[in-house]
Amino acid sequence: MENNNNNQNGLSIEKSLEIISEAINNSRQDFQRRGGTAMLIWGTTVILVSGIVLLGLTLSDNNHLWNLAWFLIPFIGWPLNQLVFKRIESKGKGENFVSRSVGIVWGIFGILAIAVGIMAFFIPIPTNGVIILLLGMAGAVTGVLCSSWTVFILSIICGIAGLPCDYFLNIPTPLIMAVAALMTLVIPGLIFNRQTSKLQ
Repeated sequence: MENNNNNQNGLSIEKSLEIISEAINNSRQDFQRRGGTAMLIWGTTVILVSGIVLLGLTLSDNNHLWNLAWFLIPFIGWPLNQLVFKRIESKGKGENFVSRSVGIVWGIFGILAIAVGIMAFFIPIPTNGVIILLLGMAGAVTGVLCSSWTVFILSIICGIAGLPCDYFLNIPTPLIMAVAALMTLVIPGLIFNRQTSKLQ
């Protein structure tokens, strides 16, 4: 009787699960097609601004006003990211579950990172270490959603190492941030783009 009901509905339980699984895999692959490029944009932007801050601090004998340049990141990265996404959406590739979820994760990261940066002007907190911890968390969640354990492990290592590096190692803050962006954004972006090129 149950088999007859399944046949009448046109789909068995196994077939339904197969369709759901295929839809999730397609969502992951679709995110990798555009998400890889977006991560490269943001990662390159962070590295570029890190270089500006490092150069400014070096030439000005550590004038901390140069740290305001960190707020250039959203003003550079957001327009470039939107430009890329508009081109992709014009080709008929809209949002899906994975891309929407990853977008929410990184959006929350952006809000918290800006909030931490602003609070640092009023409260003595280890800004760099906290932001890198948040960066590692966002990258790790992205790795899980995309089933990429390489991205997950890189992000976990980055997130855990951020605070110790900020506290105990005499490494310039912009350099630590650039390495963090490399591990959680640039390398994952290259991985996703490479996986996409193999599927084409």
